[in-house]
Amino acid sequence: MAYGQALREAAEQTVRNYVADNTNGIKEDPKRNIFINKKTNTIHLFMLSDGGLLLKGYPTTATDKNFFELHVLTEESDTSSYSFEADGEYKPIFTIDTAFGKLTKADKKKIYIKIKWLDFPLVGPYTTQVVFTVKRNGMTPPLATHTISIANSIHASIGSGFVYSTLKNPTNIRAVPLVNSSKDSTLIADNATGKVTLTLMATLYPWGRNSLLMPSWRFRDRAGIVVGTTIASSTKNFQNLYLGLQYDFAIGGSVVAGADIASRQRILGIDYHDFTFGESRFTGKLPNKLYTSVGVGFFFGVQVDSRILAKLFAAAP
Repeated sequence: MAYGQALREAAEQTVRNYVADNTNGIKEDPKRNIFINKKTNTIHLFMLSDGGLLLKGYPTTATDKNFFELHVLTEESDTSSYSFEADGEYKPIFTIDTAFGKLTKADKKKIYIKIKWLDFPLVGPYTTQVVFTVKRNGMTPPLATHTISIANSIHASIGSGFVYSTLKNPTNIRAVPLVNSSKDSTLIADNATGKVTLTLMATLYPWGRNSLLMPSWRFRDRAGIVVGTTIASSTKNFQNLYLGLQYDFAIGGSVVAGADIASRQRILGIDYHDFTFGESRFTGKLPNKLYTSVGVGFFFGVQVDSRILAKLFAAAP
């Protein structure tokens, strides 16, 4: 076995053992092909002394909440010094120099390699991008250099969608004879039951949200608080207040649910939960019994982020 290959395999096994140790909190993220501690938002980079990464690559995109920690693995006999520079918007330069010492003996029949491990301090977070540079003995060209794009977190967005509300707000109420009765009357009205409306909603993300990376299935990574109103027609715009929660089922798409609050037409002595328009018996004079009050109902539906809608309209002929 070539010595260089043996060194890489020994280093890779060292990394595997380190990640398998549950006490350090580092896990593999197969979707992003990285090692990450999700509790601290720290991406761990494991590099061999030749500048190549071990087991996982650089993240193609990181977020402005991510920290980074570099670990350089080399043979114990390596006496070189290594430096790590991180050039980003928040941390312009981070440089650490460390030297290695001691020699090891190798068995003539098989190559035994003792791995030396070098940890560099945490760097980050950054916005826009960060450039990592690793040098050996301060020489140029560097041992390795890589630029990572940073996707910034958003804390609010605008969306639109259709929701169904259970809040009854009958309009154009009028009395008519009750079917199969010569004396009794009932009431009929427009919008006598719950209805589907088009809404405009602002979504607030208490923990931030990244629009480029698919979030995990944790509630806090996909949930938000919605505040919205109706934009169904020119006469009904902004008359309803929607307060609730949303949960993403995909990037740019979510389900929403919560309370629908609005002023609505009421009839004295009639509870909309018990009264069925067109079927229930009504007595008295209608105009004297009409009044308005604030009501609360339940709504649920789906919405699409405004950035998705903008792309759809932009693509339309």
